[in-house]
Amino acid sequence: MRSLLAECRERHVLEVITGLPPDTEEGTPPQPEYDPAWRTLTEREAAKVAELTAAGHRTSRRMFIRMRQRYEAEGLWGLVDGRSRKPPAEVGSTGRVDNRVVEALTTALAGQHDLSSGYRKRL
Repeated sequence: MRSLLAECRERHVLEVITGLPPDTEEGTPPQPEYDPAWRTLTEREAAKVAELTAAGHRTSRRMFIRMRQRYEAEGLWGLVDGRSRKPPAEVGSTGRVDNRVVEALTTALAGQHDLSSGYRKRL
């Protein structure tokens, strides 16, 4: 599933890489600040960060570079928020609880199997 935020990021990254947003009509010249014929990649990245910051989006040059690198390596999927990229298989039946905690609780509860439910303090 494509994330709207990832698609928005893709548009900005492509403009920096190619000089043009993805939906630009054939023959349209790039904006001067994004023209690869006249600007280095570093200059184009700086211009994009300035544009995004002026529009109220919190971003830094380093953050934009990471986005561009992930896009070049993984395509659109690289721009999806990493927290939502984790496949469900990575999260076990106990969620994100450390396995050592699960083992300690299992051991503690196993020793109390035949006892009264008692109080929480006993654990």
